[in-house]
Amino acid sequence: TERNRTRRQREVGREGIEWAISKGFPNPNGGMSWFARDTTPSYTPYWRWGSSGIGRTVLRYWHVTGEPRFRDLMEEIHLDCDHKYTIFPGYFFGTAGICEMYMDMARFSRWETMALQTTRKLLSGCLLFPVERPGGLAFPGESLSRISCDFGTGGAGIALVMHRYRNRCGA
Repeated sequence: TERNRTRRQREVGREGIEWAISKGFPNPNGGMSWFARDTTPSYTPYWRWGSSGIGRTVLRYWHVTGEPRFRDLMEEIHLDCDHKYTIFPGYFFGTAGICEMYMDMARFSRWETMALQTTRKLLSGCLLFPVERPGGLAFPGESLSRISCDFGTGGAGIALVMHRYRNRCGA
């Protein structure tokens, strides 16, 4: 039945988020971090391999369940993601993906002020990257060696997040 399927989906989702949380560890800033890869000792705040991607899921689990441990974990994830400077400006492995987590957090009154303030800080760091072109601004891709317009590494993902911030929209 639909009810059993929904319950099973929640169970599988819970197993997945519990596994991801179990891979986290405290960082020197008092936040919670995750290794980029099991074979790499570096940790990142990024959407692709790091705390902001996990944070977006944890935030949704807190919203659905109301469990204080997910709320508390979001506070620790915030400490890992609250930076002005990143390696790249893009969505998957840069500023834009982190901003997306903060825009999700801004939907909740408990984090709204902090999340919008942090998003402004992150976007100011992102605006160190654009290249002026006759048609407007362009952003370098993940290698910073060429302009990229794609969603994951280039201008499309950055534009989406800037639009979301400016218009306070999106999910």
